[in-house]
Amino acid sequence: MKDIVVIGDIMIDIVAIIEEEINRGSDTQSNTSMQFGGAAANVATWIGLNNVSCQLIGALGNDVFAELFLRRFQQLGIRTSIFSSTSNTGSVIAISHPDKERSMLSELGANSEVAKAFSHHHISENSVVYLSGYVLFQESNFELVNNIINIAQQKGAVLVVDPASSSPLQKSPRLQLLKWLSEFDYILPNEDELETLINLGYESDAVIFEKRGAEGVTIHRRENSSHLPADDLNVVDTVGAGDAFAAGVLTGLAQGLSDQDAARLGISFASRACQTRGATPAVLDIK
Repeated sequence: MKDIVVIGDIMIDIVAIIEEEINRGSDTQSNTSMQFGGAAANVATWIGLNNVSCQLIGALGNDVFAELFLRRFQQLGIRTSIFSSTSNTGSVIAISHPDKERSMLSELGANSEVAKAFSHHHISENSVVYLSGYVLFQESNFELVNNIINIAQQKGAVLVVDPASSSPLQKSPRLQLLKWLSEFDYILPNEDELETLINLGYESDAVIFEKRGAEGVTIHRRENSSHLPADDLNVVDTVGAGDAFAAGVLTGLAQGLSDQDAARLGISFASRACQTRGATPAVLDIK
């Protein structure tokens, strides 16, 4: 089995589930909790929850949240390379809307220094390397992205990226973004992210796993596409479902599964996430 390397953000998630849309300028009732989060941390956590080994590379603040995250990663058997920053641990407010869609309000904090946790020794010819798309959007990480791509290509590692969010994609330097994405072997966008990339002029020989929510996943390979249906679920919320899908795909690729079977494993992981409140099955308890 190949070694899974996960690189990117670690965040505190404040998850608010609302039964009506936000009343701008007034109060809106919500069911709120504090969770472990961050795309890269979520991906590594779902891998660990399924008793598969992986390595997580990221940054945390020198605060109580860092202690809680590190304890959880250790409990799950996740190997870590973590830079301890003087900035706060990153945080995000995740709003689960009445239609089960989600919106995110983020403060990167320590995540802007993830490059300080990375070494070329983290990637080998036996690696499946996952990069959270949020890393692409920060100028402080541009050299890191170039290094990851160059080292992975030199060593023949598999490169996987989740574009993360359509709005930052639109605001990113277009030519640089397209150049980076053309170097990845697998892209894991949702419908909006894929449409944004196409409008930006994205073309690649990469395998694209298009996440289509309740409709399932469409796999695009050059001119050919195939579709896998989603599981029939009673959805609690969709926060973290994309990260869980990525964890399943990475696990499948590391195990040598076909693209179709890796996507099916991703759907299975995502189904569990959709039946879990928050991004992963754990509440962040500050004591």
